[in-house]
Amino acid sequence: MNKIIPAMLTVYNRKADKSYKLSFETIHEFTNDGSLDHFCMVPIYLTLSEAPLSEEALELIQTTPIQAEKEKYSPSQKLRFAAEALRKRLNSNADKEEFYRACVQSFIDQLNKRAL
Repeated sequence: MNKIIPAMLTVYNRKADKSYKLSFETIHEFTNDGSLDHFCMVPIYLTLSEAPLSEEALELIQTTPIQAEKEKYSPSQKLRFAAEALRKRLNSNADKEEFYRACVQSFIDQLNKRAL
């Protein structure tokens, strides 16, 4: 689904992870027919232009394949980060590696119990 809305970038903030938080306001009044609900909290691709886009430009944008971004961390890295955060929250004196292995084993045990 595509939607073109004339808008103005009103606020942008740099975030710690080097991404941006963008805020837009529509320039013209329009009736929200619920079609914007489809775009809420889902990944979208944003095109910015100072001039109205021609039909050719729109077609080019719509037909250009978009490479999916590679995630910054692997699932195992995310699990390791989560285990370390848990170790810190529990004020555990256990070795990082031992704690991680115990967390992974606990997770494996839980998965095996669900499979029964």
